[in-house]
Amino acid sequence: MARAPAPSTYCWPERYAYPALDEPGLYLSSIASLESGRGRVAEFTYADADVRELDLADSHLMDGRVLRLRSQRTVFEDLRVDSVEFSGCDLAAAAFDACAMERTEFGSGRYAGCDLRGNDLAAVRGVNSLRRGLIDRPQLLQLVQALAEDLDVAFGEDLQD
Repeated sequence: MARAPAPSTYCWPERYAYPALDEPGLYLSSIASLESGRGRVAEFTYADADVRELDLADSHLMDGRVLRLRSQRTVFEDLRVDSVEFSGCDLAAAAFDACAMERTEFGSGRYAGCDLRGNDLAAVRGVNSLRRGLIDRPQLLQLVQALAEDLDVAFGEDLQD
């Protein structure tokens, strides 16, 4: 009978990995805003914000955590989101529009109604947290790919006898 490879021997492409935010030597600075004059925010923790509106466009969020963000209306437009974890957030009224999400993880929180249409979701982690989110039909295959990574499944053709 064929055996599944050990998790350490089977690797998904790097773009599907979880955010590596606990790496030795990586220090996440607390910030008060996700906006930056340079359009890039890196190695950050943005926590406990309770805002009426959050509009963020044409920015690059990299290597960070967004924790317990509550917003009545959120629009993320043309964002590049690399290795960012969202956890404990209430983004039920959020819209992600034309965002590139690589190694982006959605942890616990409220995302029902979150508009994810038009984004590539294949490299998103924590898809179960996105329950009742809004997507386009073609994105279904991307969610399947993301779910397979979350579940750490192996493919039969990769099994060794």
